[in-house]
Amino acid sequence: MIAIFGDSYGEEINITKGGYLEGWPSILGKMYDEEVENFSKSSTSISYSYQKFKGEQNLSKHSKVIFIVADPTRQLFIDDKETKSIHFQGDANRSVQNNKYFNIDLNLSDKRVLEYQENITAFYPDTWNFVKRAVKGDVLHSHKNALVLNVTELSHITTLGLNTPMAPWFTTSKGEEWNTKYMESGELGRVCHFSPQQNIELAVLIKDYFDNGIDIDNEIICHTDKHFTIPESMEDAGLKLRR
Repeated sequence: MIAIFGDSYGEEINITKGGYLEGWPSILGKMYDEEVENFSKSSTSISYSYQKFKGEQNLSKHSKVIFIVADPTRQLFIDDKETKSIHFQGDANRSVQNNKYFNIDLNLSDKRVLEYQENITAFYPDTWNFVKRAVKGDVLHSHKNALVLNVTELSHITTLGLNTPMAPWFTTSKGEEWNTKYMESGELGRVCHFSPQQNIELAVLIKDYFDNGIDIDNEIICHTDKHFTIPESMEDAGLKLRR
């Protein structure tokens, strides 16, 4: 059994009537003919994934462990006493909308927390970088067959070929982030922030890591276009215009 911990880069969302759309986790499971136990959840933080990881009392039942390290400035504030949690991602306004998406009701104190966190992140963005190193070290130490993937590296795949001369079909206004104009489409097969073909290619690369010990971080960062297909259209990328 393969265990996967992380955020939306590892979550396969149930979008269609036919069930879950296949991303790289399911594809990898089929490559090894193994069941996949996926603990990934969209918009969560390193702390969320790490607590899920530490909560697994019997890691030995997993043949392989894959841990995705989210952006350390993203926070999931947890109040166990009130059994409540709120999400912070990027800035306070965006975070308020994100919490609404998860049906989390924010009171005035919650909104102030998000505003404080935005200021902390703006002035001290490197505060939590040590968490990435600490968590990676513990995950690799806790299981003999583990892989730690960083969202920063995975984003090289997500944006491959977008908003460049290689993709004249994909344009944004000056200063506009591409994901404010375009949205990922499950109907077009985009899962885990990758096109259908890129999901297959990432699964192949991860298998190469477990089977042959390749330096997967270096391959993703330095040789992205060698391993991953550049979309030739919005449909290939699994994207559509926002309405």
